[in-house]
Amino acid sequence: MRLRVSAFTWVGLFIALFGFLVLRFSSRAIGVPDTTAANLWREVVVWIMAALLIVLIRFGERLPLDSIRLGVAPWRQSLRYGCILAGV
Repeated sequence: MRLRVSAFTWVGLFIALFGFLVLRFSSRAIGVPDTTAANLWREVVVWIMAALLIVLIRFGERLPLDSIRLGVAPWRQSLRYGCILAGV
């Protein structure tokens, strides 16, 4: 039995896999200079793509944010992971 994959899933996968590459190649193709302002705008667009992914997951696919491991962790676990990452 084949499960039907939602169009929202395909759009989200495309954004997650190729969004940054499309942004980089399109900015190079139109000749955007490598200035601080241009880099700032590219970062803003990356954040917008991340927000769009969260909106697609939450409202398009109707999944909780726990499906991408975003949620509230107990404070002990957060402290433990923070110490491990600080040590690394």
